[in-house]
Amino acid sequence: MPDNQSILNVMGKTMKMIKLLICICVFNILTMNVSQAVDQPQTLSYLEMSDYVFNHFENSSPKWFPGRQVTQVESINNQNAYFRVYPETLIYSWVDGNIWYKHGNNEWQMSGSVNALYNSLIQVTKTKKAVLLLHGLASDEETWNDLVYDQFGFDGNCTSLSTNASLKSPNSEGVHCFRINFGSFDTVSNLKGLEGIVCHDHGGCSGDFSSYSDLGREVESAINKIRLLLGSDVEVVLLGHSRGGLSARAFLQRHGLNHSSQASGNVVALITTGTPHLGSPLGKVYNYIKDNCLPKEDHSNDNGACENDWKAADLIREISPLDLRRPSIGLLSDDSQEIKSLNNSANKLSANLEYVQITYVAEELGNLAKVNLGGVKITINPFPSVIKPIDFAVQDFSKQAEFAILGENSYEAAVELHGDGIVPAKSQRLTEVSGFNASASLFVSLDKVLHIEETSRVTDLYYALELVYGQIGW
Repeated sequence: MPDNQSILNVMGKTMKMIKLLICICVFNILTMNVSQAVDQPQTLSYLEMSDYVFNHFENSSPKWFPGRQVTQVESINNQNAYFRVYPETLIYSWVDGNIWYKHGNNEWQMSGSVNALYNSLIQVTKTKKAVLLLHGLASDEETWNDLVYDQFGFDGNCTSLSTNASLKSPNSEGVHCFRINFGSFDTVSNLKGLEGIVCHDHGGCSGDFSSYSDLGREVESAINKIRLLLGSDVEVVLLGHSRGGLSARAFLQRHGLNHSSQASGNVVALITTGTPHLGSPLGKVYNYIKDNCLPKEDHSNDNGACENDWKAADLIREISPLDLRRPSIGLLSDDSQEIKSLNNSANKLSANLEYVQITYVAEELGNLAKVNLGGVKITINPFPSVIKPIDFAVQDFSKQAEFAILGENSYEAAVELHGDGIVPAKSQRLTEVSGFNASASLFVSLDKVLHIEETSRVTDLYYALELVYGQIGW
């Protein structure tokens, strides 16, 4: 028969596992779902695990807390063993490879063998899984609501890292969802928009006044928060819409292949949807107006090209989330220095990550939004050379602006630049970036989908997520 010290040594080596395994005893008695409580990484201490279980079930009754060590030894199955006591006088111990429990002074009962319970709860040893949702320009974390609340998404559970909300439960696949609002650096940024606009909102302005480098820092901060919540070995999939994909790249590329940031080592995959990896020609409108049409009041009644361009910009702001005055529009241009600098370091993206690029190809460049006009859905497109079902000239840019954006063959160029209305299909593919040396899966949709509709394409997002889950062994 082993002596007390041997038993203590064994107990010490297995205590982390025991703490989670005993959840079976507790939750069987309380008729609670065990699988929800046993996915904490084993790198946590016993107390941290206990606190996690308590926090996880803080809305359940009865509540239970970390057990206290009992100094005396009690005989179980003819062997001496230390044991722990919990509220409701539930007691458990580990003897001879089995979990035992009892209530108060009742007889000890064997719950099952450690190996059997462990195998039934093999997720105990698996690393936590998380998806971080990254919105694009002129947007916020709520753009992901369709995916978050869909049964094929995250069952309504997604932790906001911008509001310090409590940790939500994982979905049915054991994946935690997180999302953020960009904009932490907007108010301290040196970036000013057209007409001198700046961000005065202390909560940020969607990141529309931040450089890609600063947006990348926000991604890093979000992952560090996830590490604190789920453990330092958590695996993270980044899912970025539009500029959110560029923000993810800015973070990953800044730390390079040697993972100079601990947070970058947690990322296992990057999914982008509607991301302008090569920029967008539409972004050129920002510099055109900046160079030719300021100040605005000088062109308010001149019946010239700039008056038309400002009317088009104002209308776009009214019927879509886009504010062409914000500096994020200029940064998005396919000839912006920000895009060029980002793509010059694309070789720093690790080939060890999984990449998926969701691409939409059926909308003409400039198709920005749809409005209901007399019961008819009208697509708003500001390019005068693009054929429209109704003459909606008040929305059009001038011919001069169109030329600055698209070049001489404006209409032909717009046709060649089909995509999601803002980002051409070619630009949505990370594999088109020179220097990107990894492989990437490509998902192409032939449906007519506007840029602002992409985060509502739950089926497409679900397909991409499931594809990645399979690739990374989730």
